[in-house]
Amino acid sequence: TATSIAKDYGLSGEKLNSILHGLKIQWKNSDGQWVLYSKYCGKGYTRNRKGKPFQHNSGKVQTPNTTVWTEAGQRFIFEQLKRIGLLPSMDPDTQQLELAAQSNRTTAGKLV
Repeated sequence: TATSIAKDYGLSGEKLNSILHGLKIQWKNSDGQWVLYSKYCGKGYTRNRKGKPFQHNSGKVQTPNTTVWTEAGQRFIFEQLKRIGLLPSMDPDTQQLELAAQSNRTTAGKLV
């Protein structure tokens, strides 16, 4: 879900959805579900997950739909957010490993 992906960026699901809406990637339909604009439909970025039916006070039964992101969709979000300067947050251990790897790549072609 957007909430799960957002955690990697230190954001709320609501904030991530808002950013994706601002980038013209998705919009909210009348049922309150975020759906992709036609430009991004059919690319395998999302799928629809049906929730459990529930009954409103009025007696109307509704089955909510939730948009969930596939792995391809998560990579797509990463690329779109990277374009605007947002990168996933890393825990300190992962950051240290990444810094060491960058250092090794930088010095690999040089005589030290």
